[in-house]
Amino acid sequence: ARHRSRGRDPLSALMVSHVTLALNKMTKLPQHPQPKHRSPQQLKRDFFEAVNGLFDRAHALLLHLNSRGLATVAHAAATMKRNDTALYESVVARVCEPSMFCNLTTQGFSNLVWSLGKARVENATVLRSMVSSLTGMVLKDDPQNEIQVSRFNVMDISNTLTGLGSTSSAHDPLVDRLLKRPVEPE
Repeated sequence: ARHRSRGRDPLSALMVSHVTLALNKMTKLPQHPQPKHRSPQQLKRDFFEAVNGLFDRAHALLLHLNSRGLATVAHAAATMKRNDTALYESVVARVCEPSMFCNLTTQGFSNLVWSLGKARVENATVLRSMVSSLTGMVLKDDPQNEIQVSRFNVMDISNTLTGLGSTSSAHDPLVDRLLKRPVEPE
């Protein structure tokens, strides 16, 4: 069934899964769309207005997103070069809840760490604290967690190391564990 918004903001009717899907798709759109009956400036304004609306909606829905959705929101924010420290902090805090972290995949983890490496977080201490919270969860080697160093594939290792290196966390204990992990060719 279609939802009609009578006098409401159309973004308020978006469901959780639609928001993360839309953010994922928005990261793949050209940043400078070609004009069709509107000026390039108007198209750019419309594009960024839509993006801002989606991120506002995602922020409001953070408590309802699963671990994959949270990683998608962080990845989209970093890809679109958003300067939104509060968003990244909220995502990391939510992902580090044991009930969420146990469902985070190695791909989701590596994308999240990569996102923090690309994030525009100006306070380096806050950024390192977020990264440390995430890597500390992996280093616990909790059998309940999906994320075990032994499960990282080549892409997961690459994204995680890129993120850690970009956040001045190159001396994080997870780096040694990942570099010592034997990797099978895929």
